[in-house]
Amino acid sequence: MVMWVFGYGSLIWKAGFNFDERVVGFIKDYRRVFYQGSTDHRGTPEFPGRTVTLEPAEGEVCWGAAYKISKKEDQEIALEHLEVREKQYDKKAYLDFFTEPTATTPALSGVMVYIASPDKKLNVNYLGPASIEDIAKMQRQTCIGSCKRSEADHFREGAHCFMRPGTNGNDDFYRPSPNRAIVHV
Repeated sequence: MVMWVFGYGSLIWKAGFNFDERVVGFIKDYRRVFYQGSTDHRGTPEFPGRTVTLEPAEGEVCWGAAYKISKKEDQEIALEHLEVREKQYDKKAYLDFFTEPTATTPALSGVMVYIASPDKKLNVNYLGPASIEDIAKMQRQTCIGSCKRSEADHFREGAHCFMRPGTNGNDDFYRPSPNRAIVHV
């Protein structure tokens, strides 16, 4: 059986596992927010970095990329990789994935996505809302773990991915959005 994984943050530009196909598209009724804290690869327990998660938002869409993984061995390796990489996310959901803005029928169903819930009992690293200025300031100041890059670089890389045409040569990623903002980090 084929496995599909939806990436809406750094998975868009750095999957870290073998895949057969990458499809650009979106999920419905969610929005991407920088509400999740990371104390391992984006920060430390004293200075958690911020990473994106999803929150329910009726009528909104979250663009990203779905990765098709066909071979059983590749699926096992991808899951092992993702369980470490996404370990601070406390939920997995299986959602419909769309590729056309006007579509009423999903292109794919049962696409796996990692989500960090706001439930502090289940997710001790949830940071919650903050102003874009506070998030940017925190990203500049955060100590960083295993990535060996500044939080500002990570934040900027994500912002470029969400705000300009092309992601690793894929010019079809960009979709206009009235909610885009330019952030100087």
